[in-house]
Amino acid sequence: MTFYNYQNSDSIIFLFEFDNNYLQSKDKLFKKMMKESIEEYGFTYTVGIGRIVNNIFDAPISYTEAREAVKIGRSMLGLGMIHEYKDLELFSLLNNAVNKDILAGELMRPIRKLIEYDKENETEYYIFLKELINANWSLTRASENNYIHYNTAKYRLKKTEEIMDLQVDTANSRF
Repeated sequence: MTFYNYQNSDSIIFLFEFDNNYLQSKDKLFKKMMKESIEEYGFTYTVGIGRIVNNIFDAPISYTEAREAVKIGRSMLGLGMIHEYKDLELFSLLNNAVNKDILAGELMRPIRKLIEYDKENETEYYIFLKELINANWSLTRASENNYIHYNTAKYRLKKTEEIMDLQVDTANSRF
């Protein structure tokens, strides 16, 4: 993996050139970097990830998406986390259409519960939910992509629903 960085005020921007292995391990990579940052330097940061682009001319689009992911992610989910634009794109659109306080409050309440639970219990149900969404809500694909047994994926979904106090097996809940 090759990366380039640029420091702009209190922001550091990294442009990564990577292979497909990065896609599978990016959460672990950033979590490791964040943990080391806290342990060695005593500070946290928020990571924003834009969509992957195929040429350098589209890099500004991905950069803008990453900044938007940080902005929305911080306001709705808190500091010191990893936010991908593709997971927050809908909220980016809504953010421009409705009151930010309403968006941050009501729409994100179940997600906040899940993230708080993960922090308190050192679990990764939020990451599992993101993986399930990326697998188009297919437990089979989510379990295969994460190298876990199908029954483990079913258990994680049930536990995620309990924590969020929400059934995610309906289209309205997923929205």
